[in-house]
Amino acid sequence: MMLLILPLVASAQSPLRQASDTMHFRSEGNPITMVGQHFDIIEQVDVYLSRFKTLYAEFTQTSAGKRGGQIALGELFIKRAGKTRWDYSSPNAATVIIQGTRMTYYDRELDQLTYADVPQTPLMMLLDDNMSLFDKDIVILDAQRTGSQFSLYIRQVDAASPYEKLVLVFSLNSELKLERIESTDQDNRTMQIDLNRIEFDIALDDRMFEFDPLKERPRKRR
Repeated sequence: MMLLILPLVASAQSPLRQASDTMHFRSEGNPITMVGQHFDIIEQVDVYLSRFKTLYAEFTQTSAGKRGGQIALGELFIKRAGKTRWDYSSPNAATVIIQGTRMTYYDRELDQLTYADVPQTPLMMLLDDNMSLFDKDIVILDAQRTGSQFSLYIRQVDAASPYEKLVLVFSLNSELKLERIESTDQDNRTMQIDLNRIEFDIALDDRMFEFDPLKERPRKRR
């Protein structure tokens, strides 16, 4: 069975802006006003998401749709620009490698290899070297803080994008930390990716993202 991570995108870094009492963001042609106290956190989130070259995390992926929910576990590797690798351990062993819009899917149990073009994935915005929340192609829909948790609701301005919104959830305990990414597409299908043990700027060989089924072996975190 093929477990896909298909339910966004950002680019172009812009300089930090001065905070004010209110902020206005465009959403479906209507301005949304957010309390200025959230701007400092949004700035921190922008720096947090733009600073790294590589990322490692353990993930729990929960998807829901017309056929019900499904949970998958595994490890995620990101290397900018444009490379991701998902090593699934449960419910079935599989590897998904995405470079740009090209996907390689390998089912380890069936020893089955599939290639496909993938226009969007939930983490595409993290793959851009110049990623910024203040890019003209990103709409900040809302920002909410509940205790030590901060949620940022965004949408890409792209007529070709099938996704309605992306929610980035951060912990604000001892330091800013990305905990969860949620996406919703136009068919109201949702996907939640919970991230644990995140590490930035670790050494990742480019060969991890060049799939060779003859040499492939289960990979462990470095």
